[in-house]
Amino acid sequence: MAPGQRDLHGPGRRATARQLQPGARLRRLQIRDRYGRLYHEQTAPQAFWDGSRDGTAARSGIYYYSLEYECWEDNRWQIRHRRGALSLLR
Repeated sequence: MAPGQRDLHGPGRRATARQLQPGARLRRLQIRDRYGRLYHEQTAPQAFWDGSRDGTAARSGIYYYSLEYECWEDNRWQIRHRRGALSLLR
């Protein structure tokens, strides 16, 4: 899933997201602030960001994500990259 908007006003809230591509496998998710500082990195297929950094809630604002994922094309797995911005709302 690619990040969209996330409202963290209550526990258990989920991000608005869109599917990468049917059958795609996520390899890496990175979240950075506007200064390029790494806030979160995960390499699990079910990677997500809960809106925190080192257990402390991140401030509302714009963050940038970078995804690396695999998808099946032309009879083989292809590595793809996607980057964008997301709004963290408190």
